[in-house]
Amino acid sequence: MRSIRVVLSILAGFLASLLLAELSLRTLPVSMGLYRTQKHDAWPLHAYGPNQNFSYSMTWQMLHPNRGKTNNYGQIAPFDYIPDSHPVVVIGDSFVEALMNRFEDTLQGELGRLLNPKISVYGLGFSGNSLAEYLSLARMAKSEFSPVAMVFLIIDNDIKESWSNRIGHRYFQVNQTDIQEAYMPLDNEGFAQKVRSLVGDSALYRYVQVNLGFTLEGVIARRIQTKPESVQKASPEAEEKSRRTVEYFLTTLSIASGIHPERLVLVFDSDREIIYDSSNVPRRGPDSPEVQTFFKARATALGFKIIDTASLFSRHYQLHHRKFDYTPTDRHWNGLAHRIVANEVCKILALKTEPQCEELMSNKMTAVDSK
Repeated sequence: MRSIRVVLSILAGFLASLLLAELSLRTLPVSMGLYRTQKHDAWPLHAYGPNQNFSYSMTWQMLHPNRGKTNNYGQIAPFDYIPDSHPVVVIGDSFVEALMNRFEDTLQGELGRLLNPKISVYGLGFSGNSLAEYLSLARMAKSEFSPVAMVFLIIDNDIKESWSNRIGHRYFQVNQTDIQEAYMPLDNEGFAQKVRSLVGDSALYRYVQVNLGFTLEGVIARRIQTKPESVQKASPEAEEKSRRTVEYFLTTLSIASGIHPERLVLVFDSDREIIYDSSNVPRRGPDSPEVQTFFKARATALGFKIIDTASLFSRHYQLHHRKFDYTPTDRHWNGLAHRIVANEVCKILALKTEPQCEELMSNKMTAVDSK
């Protein structure tokens, strides 16, 4: 009996410790609270579930904490989006979603401040999005909001990911003769998801899973990985596939969005480590520099407005020596980067060169005929 009491005492102490850890972590910004929408046909216009409170932080130290709430479309914004409201729409992946930044420190938040009160700015961002989702979002936003302009934030994996068949994402089927748009939705909501939706996450579990990055899949991957993963140089076939993807995206985008190319702004991310120190090894992402150069050249030739953050950030860094991201913790843009780009976007859309984008967009911004 004594041994049983000892075991029960140890078990009770262990459970009490878990409960204490859970309660303590619930007061801290553990990354938790966001559940992807089950409206598969409406995704990614509807991103997460509507009106969800969330918290976010990085690493075991819970760096760069942030809290917020999704709106009626499940997007990260402190206000609801209104159908047929003629906004400027900002489209992208996790760089636009920007969970690590306060809303006012995002591209869409800062741009909304610059254009307020004449023009609303809606952000449509979700982690893992690619060109395929951007095109789909442009089409959905056209039907839902009748936007007057769109801004796309392009990073160095958006092209290749768009022709990768990933569950839960839209993608391009690149065939020998044409390109088809396809979508592989997630499975229907399972029991675990229903429980999470009803009672929420365990803060302790999410801290271990997200902040510590400790998952069974991750442990297995680390055990079988013999050397650091690197991006290999793409084959000529893959490069050609990426170029065809870029061509399809650009030649389809104006009709899909209903907006003339001069009101479609493509913002290209850059290798910020080179900007900070020219002796750093150039970053080579999934999309090769050659394909990215092709992307910019074709977009320019077709009349799209281009923002190359390499030159934009370089000029600012030479003057102020301030970083534009959270490196070495995270490569996502910080508030400074979003603010610099927002001001540049505003100048382009307002057709002005004043540093603070003093005049708002004119009434001449009209959508092109989709016929």
